Amino acid sequence: MVAVALIGLSGSGKSTLGPLLAQRLGVPHIDVDAAIERREARSIRAIFDTDGEAHFRALERDRTRESLAGDAVVSLGGGAPMTPAVADALAGHPVVWLQADPATAARRVGDDPNRPLLSGSDAVARLEAMLAERGATYALLATLAVDTADADPAVLVETIAAHAESFRAATPASPEHVGGSAGDVGRAGRSAGVRAAVVAHGYRRVLRPVLFRARGGDPERIHEDMIAGLARLGDTPGVRAAVGALTRTASDPVEVAGITFGGRVGLAAGMDKDGRAALAWQHLGFAFAELGTVTARPQPGNPRPRMFRAPASGGLVNRMGFNNGGAAALAARLASVGIVRNSSRENGPAGIPLGISIGKSKDTALDDAVGDYLFSLRAVAPHADYVAINVSSPNTPGLRSLQDGGALAELLGALVAETRTLDAARPVPVFVKIAPDLSWSQVDEVLATATDAGASGIIATNTTLSRDGLAPADAALAHEAGGLSGAPLTQRARAVVRHVAAHTDLPVMGSGGVMTPDDAVALLDAGASLVQLYTGFVYAGPALIAGINARR
Repeated sequence: MVAVALIGLSGSGKSTLGPLLAQRLGVPHIDVDAAIERREARSIRAIFDTDGEAHFRALERDRTRESLAGDAVVSLGGGAPMTPAVADALAGHPVVWLQADPATAARRVGDDPNRPLLSGSDAVARLEAMLAERGATYALLATLAVDTADADPAVLVETIAAHAESFRAATPASPEHVGGSAGDVGRAGRSAGVRAAVVAHGYRRVLRPVLFRARGGDPERIHEDMIAGLARLGDTPGVRAAVGALTRTASDPVEVAGITFGGRVGLAAGMDKDGRAALAWQHLGFAFAELGTVTARPQPGNPRPRMFRAPASGGLVNRMGFNNGGAAALAARLASVGIVRNSSRENGPAGIPLGISIGKSKDTALDDAVGDYLFSLRAVAPHADYVAINVSSPNTPGLRSLQDGGALAELLGALVAETRTLDAARPVPVFVKIAPDLSWSQVDEVLATATDAGASGIIATNTTLSRDGLAPADAALAHEAGGLSGAPLTQRARAVVRHVAAHTDLPVMGSGGVMTPDDAVALLDAGASLVQLYTGFVYAGPALIAGINARR
């Protein structure tokens, strides 16, 4: 819980928006200016009175600090935050700036540059400059160019509440957040929360809109650019450190299948197929990453376009078809940067455990699938903390038939036996990734087969062929071939994780529909030991990782 400052409110806006937002967030509303007026029987016009201004500002500073020490929506007049004293009181809290006319240049009171700026975008810049001079942390959730007297309060409340709740979800609890003083108590937790809010706001309001419009809006080309950028990040120590300092959060270590994971949140397969960004993922906050899916031979995948956003639904449809440079190429790339299994607890330079997903080459007949998977396993095992067996992608013809009992038993038996041949003392753990579209009896058959074969765990789930949950605005995607991921999959993935956890002793990685911290917590509560992100990471960015960690 954190205080929220609404700056720039006056008149009817102060009497309606502030209380409505407070009611929406379930916290008190404090009108700082009105409180000062009551306390001193002084008109707000004292701000323009040179003789009375110092006293007024001292009261405003003290009242603001008092208000922001606990949970509240705090309304301040447009001039208030531009004084250094009040700026100090606002440090470390989420702030929504409301300005009626963004085109109006900032107005000064007199010619004194230290006097408050009353309106315009320059006022925000001045406030941030004063905070920067003091080394203060600050989260500007939104700058809303509105006339609070004319705008629909309900719409404004929902807009601001969305920002505030995102900040609150990403902010770890501390004594200061539950009513402590505004001193040094809880400063580290507050700083982490502010960093998370800044990352969330920067991604959602700045970076994501730019990314989604780049390359003509082509999701796959944007994805390729992102991986190339992250590869450069991984190769640049100074930039890695800077990004890590912004995204790093406390997490919840756990041991699964003999692997020590520094936290519960990992990257799902499909994001970094060829391991180009393997050195970058730890610096975005991930506790582990699953590379791939790679196949025995390089292959181009299905024809483009083959990736489609469903923004109204919070989803993605893809029919990529295991496009990758091949298992041997991935192994060579990882070896070139020193990523070797057993080189350390955290896989050397990667800094986190790395899983590698392997699948069947498209031009390999199903009868020859075992040999195809064995080739990939032998190539990647020296570099993988675990290997995921992908038999559930809907985009390779016939692949899902390998989930059937007999075929799966043959495949897993051969792969598990090979891991013991490759490293008898410490075989690489084998996880099986299953589809969300299986019946419960089919899931039970997979679980029995995986247990009998000596598999180390289950990943639930892959993308779905169902189109349930698509919003009307995304209805055209119902006719696109491929697997659907994201919010439409949330409930089904949760149900599959719950069923799997109840019917096997194998550990479960929950994957599918993790769009919010609540979604991740629900998967963990359903029995998952770890969760993986893909579509949620696309829509929410690194702040989603921080938000999940803050809930553990």
